[in-house]
Formats: sequence, C-alpha cells, structure tokens
Amino acid sequence: LPPLTNSEHVSRVLYWRGRIHFSMGDHVKSEELLWQAIELAEKLDDRLLHATILTRLTSAISREGYPPRIIPLYEQLIRISEEENFPRYVALGQLGLARQSIRAGNVASARPRIESTITTSRADPDLNDFELDARNLLGILEVRLGDHEAARSAWMENLQKAKEYNSSFYIGQSLTNLGREEISHGDPGKAVEYWNEAYELLISLDKVRAAMLPGSNAAVALRESGRYLEAAALFEDLLATARKHHFTDREGAALI
Repeated sequence: LPPLTNSEHVSRVLYWRGRIHFSMGDHVKSEELLWQAIELAEKLDDRLLHATILTRLTSAISREGYPPRIIPLYEQLIRISEEENFPRYVALGQLGLARQSIRAGNVASARPRIESTITTSRADPDLNDFELDARNLLGILEVRLGDHEAARSAWMENLQKAKEYNSSFYIGQSLTNLGREEISHGDPGKAVEYWNEAYELLISLDKVRAAMLPGSNAAVALRESGRYLEAAALFEDLLATARKHHFTDREGAALI
C-alpha cells in the first residue's frame, strides 16, 4: 500500500479525536472535529473514510434528537455506500432516516426503509445486528400507529430471531419491549414474566446496568398487582445490585 499523505494522516487524526470526544460525552467538540475530518476526506476523494466519518458525525448529531439537519448526511452516507458497496453503512443510513421520520411524526415514510433493511440484512450474516435493529424499530413504528398487536408480533419475531442469532442484547431488548407492551395493552402477569426473563438473562451475562431497567419494571408491576412479597424480594435484590456496582442513579428506583 502507498504511504499515507499528510492530509490523510490529519483526516484520520481528526476522526479519532472526534470519536474520543464523543466517548467522553463532548458531542459538540466531537461534531466540530468530524466536520473538519470530512472536509479533508472530500478533498482526498477517500470514499471509505468519508462514509466512516459520516457514521460518527450522524451519531453525534443524533444525540440532539435526530434534528432535520441530519437528513442530508444520512442521504449522503447511503448514496456513497450504495455506489461503493458498503452494505453496513447503507443499512445504518436507512435506519437513521427511519428513526428521524418516526420522531418527526412522518411514520409512513419510515416503513419502506425498515422493511428494505430487514430484507437485505437477513440475506447477509454479517448484517444480523441491522436486521434485529430494524425489526425492533418496526415494533416502535407499529406502536406509533396504534397497532399494538402488530407491535407485539414484530417484537416477538425479533425475539425469536435474536435467539436464533444468539444476540443477548436484542433478546433482552425484545423481552423488555414485550413487557412494556403487555403492561400497557395486554396481560400484566405476562409483562412480569418477560421482564423477569430479561433481568435474569442480562444479569447472567454480566450486563448489570442494562438489567436494572427490566428488573425495576418487574418489581413495580409485581407491587401494583398486589404480589408484595415477590416485589419486596426483587426490590431488595435490585438495591443490593445497585449498591454493589455503585449505580447511585439506580438506587432510587430500587427504593420506590
């Protein structure tokens, strides 16, 4: 491979500095650095670097709640990635636009992007995570449309796919979403079952912080349904876990 030019080095340094600031929570500085990196990547006509920086830039901007200014960046990411055959980046851009549409209330335009991502991703094992993300988003879309049965169906199918792909994150997420749907529009007892399963799974995988949400949800649902002894036992477990791992922000939830 030919050696990198000075501009290529600078662009990559700006990109990595942007990523570091993002991981530190300084999204404003991250965006500033990533814009500088993109300008250099465009001048260099380095399409892979350009697309890679766009994924990080859109991630930084999405923290503002997917504002309209993110749309042309996702569209640019999709265009470059389709031309250069970067399928992961195409999927990322499509789902980003779908999320922006849902948040903006333009739900109808999100569906074809979600369904297209599901279709293309399930044919490629390297894109399993995008298929699961798209199926999860489909459930959210159905809730926004008020079709709770369709939402339940989408998340149930996502749960089965997540188990097939051995994706603990999406198993936990699907169970948590199913529990939320049952508590609002179904069977509270079933909601507790889903949340307990998610809690126990995530604890077993040492994903303790992620486990606190379904665990807290289950404890509250148990208390509200009059199952006080079970609720008290779970609240005690949650409080001990929060204190053991110094999750001071979660101690309050365990004391409710």
